[in-house]
Amino acid sequence: MSNPSRAGRKPAHRLFLAAILAVLPAAPAFAQDAQKLFDQGMAHYYNGDHEAAIASFRQVVALAPDQAVAYQLLNQSQDSLLQLMVAGGEYETFAKEVLATANEASRDAMRDADAAAELAEACFADDFGARSKAIFELNFRYGPFGALPLIDELGSQSEDRRLQAIYALSRMGGEAAQPVMAATYSSDELIRAGAVLVLAELNDARAAARVTDMAANDDSGMVRKIAATYAADASPADMLYAQGWDYLDADAEYGLAGTENYGALFVANGASVVAVDMIPSLVPCELAKRSFLRAYELGNADAAIALATAYAAEVSILNAVGEEDVRNLQMASALTLGNEVLCAALVNAVAENKVGAARALVDMVDAENPNSAAALEFAMANAQSADVRYGAAIAMAHTGNAAEGVVATLAEASTLDALRVVILADPNAARAERLAGDLSAEGVAVIHVESGGAALISAYRSVVVDAFVIADPLPDLYASRVIKEIQKDERYADTPFLVLGNEDSGDIEGAEMLERPEASPILDSFGDLDADRERYLATAAAAAEALAHLAHHGGVSLGNANLGGALGREDAVAIPMARVMGLAGDAGMADALMGLIADDSRSVEARTAGAKGLTALAGRTSVSVDTAALEALVADSDPALAMACARALAACGGAHLAAGVGSE
Repeated sequence: MSNPSRAGRKPAHRLFLAAILAVLPAAPAFAQDAQKLFDQGMAHYYNGDHEAAIASFRQVVALAPDQAVAYQLLNQSQDSLLQLMVAGGEYETFAKEVLATANEASRDAMRDADAAAELAEACFADDFGARSKAIFELNFRYGPFGALPLIDELGSQSEDRRLQAIYALSRMGGEAAQPVMAATYSSDELIRAGAVLVLAELNDARAAARVTDMAANDDSGMVRKIAATYAADASPADMLYAQGWDYLDADAEYGLAGTENYGALFVANGASVVAVDMIPSLVPCELAKRSFLRAYELGNADAAIALATAYAAEVSILNAVGEEDVRNLQMASALTLGNEVLCAALVNAVAENKVGAARALVDMVDAENPNSAAALEFAMANAQSADVRYGAAIAMAHTGNAAEGVVATLAEASTLDALRVVILADPNAARAERLAGDLSAEGVAVIHVESGGAALISAYRSVVVDAFVIADPLPDLYASRVIKEIQKDERYADTPFLVLGNEDSGDIEGAEMLERPEASPILDSFGDLDADRERYLATAAAAAEALAHLAHHGGVSLGNANLGGALGREDAVAIPMARVMGLAGDAGMADALMGLIADDSRSVEARTAGAKGLTALAGRTSVSVDTAALEALVADSDPALAMACARALAACGGAHLAAGVGSE
């Protein structure tokens, strides 16, 4: 880690490939079909027939080899797979697919701490061969969880055991990187020192920032001296800041690889390191927060903004899974950074299309603070996500901001009805444009990306997705791999996946193959949105209430806005919108209000609100309606509705309806 830049460093996936190839045992049997197709593909590759080679490799993927088959392919074809990794393009994509499949071991079995500790003890055997076998087996069975008992031994009073622990952790390769980086925060200086030596052997670029920090700032002179040997000639605060963004943005080489994410965050707990189980999508957020927080402590000027963004990303994820208590804690922590920081984070999140974080930040920003206006206006005007724009407009309206843009956005939001979102991953620009256009015409918001990595990032950042449409193959990943990775996120457990395949795609588990790039099968795949509709209804209702608030205080003109559709919505939307039309609408809205009043399928409350709105409208403008319906309701309806209709009848110039005490 003496090189201050990342140039020349091995990407994490290459380090991991080397590690996993080292620990693979010989399998007693393998899938003949997959091996045969693989061998055919390699023969075509060596003969220069790249089209046939790719076709064979695609057929291997179409067989959906399980973990055991993938292990065997690795074991039998290590050199060939390494050649494909280096070749790049779809060859590299195929090799990475085999690697990823081979690494999909049981996550529960890896967490057996007692068994891992027992096996770790064998790493200190007198016999070198026995030690090597134990290290390989520990890594193979327990992955990063196998590193935990070895990290404890870094603090042993026996120098020999410390050295053997350093050796064992170094031999574990990339799987040990995250727990060892967590060990740099141990309260035991021996463990911190040992962790630096292990990280130097692992040569993981992601550790450079922390090691540079330790060289300058660790409490122990011994640790500082060791770390200085490997530190970069750069600002540790700036390096930590950059590394935090790599984690938060899921950088392909310097972020947390999907194969490393076991749904556990490794943290220092006193001297030791422990694994804290959590939703997998939260793990990179927590790693980002760790880097940003340290950069913030070291005085990086922008770290607070980055930290707020990480908190907001977590709030978005926690909202989606219903973890309210944890969400509230993260939100409260973010608020302590100050409103100025939150506003800057909102602008940054909107500019970089971090949808989930931006939506959460809209709720965090103090709308009553005059200094928040610019950030909210920026979000309303520039956010690609309607959800963010609507949230910003609602927040601004409650401060009395009745600007034309605010009113127009609220009017749009009040008609919101189960907005659908599709992530479309397709490098074919013309095909994607046609399909996105067809979906948009049906009221579906489309997020178009061109690679598998971008699809994973978009899924990670999004608040809700109703369907994924994935072309196969993508420039960097096969559709099957993209689907497997996204399905690890609990938010998308029931989300439909549709694949724009090729002649070699075959069936993909958990996905529907699209025969043609058409909107109709995508629309048909949408599931029950009862839970989501609550959020959409809440947004529409909040927008209607915000408009009513502005209208009540005057200065709002809706002009000829087409708001009649809002009256057909649920009462939570229709009732405040009837008030808005009465206070700020024009004469052309009278018919829509009259339609609500006369609709006996609607609630008494909604019809009464319609009558009150009509009364207010008639008091401001010259309206012309059929008063016969009002007369009938005055004579025979619920008392509240009858009274409201009587007022409306008078306001609209209807005839007086005489009644005596003895009248029936």
